[in-house]
Amino acid sequence: MVGKRVLIVEDEIEFAEMVKLRLELEGFDVTIAEDAYQGNKEILNNQFDLIVMDLLMPVGSGFDLIKKIRELPDKGDIPIIVMTGKTVDEDVITKANKYNVSAIFTKPYDGTKFVNTVKSILEKQIKL
Repeated sequence: MVGKRVLIVEDEIEFAEMVKLRLELEGFDVTIAEDAYQGNKEILNNQFDLIVMDLLMPVGSGFDLIKKIRELPDKGDIPIIVMTGKTVDEDVITKANKYNVSAIFTKPYDGTKFVNTVKSILEKQIKL
């Protein structure tokens, strides 16, 4: 997975840095955006192979940004993993399915399972 670019959109910087380090140890090139506004700017100006998205942020909602991404003609198919401290209820699952989210993780998360999921999603993209 060396060279694959991942964007983490997460307002809890210490948590984002921990996820970033975990992915970098696997060879990923990782960028952090601290809120949905910054995340949107990064997505519009750069190419990413996968996005890790928090749902609750002080500036913009994760699902609002996911909706915007899905409407972009050249970036709408980027795999997105939701990582949230919110309870994963029926509403979250319904929205995740609506916006074709690849996976949902709750905080705290299982780091090994997370990295394996990222790799699996990206390997499927390569085979297509």
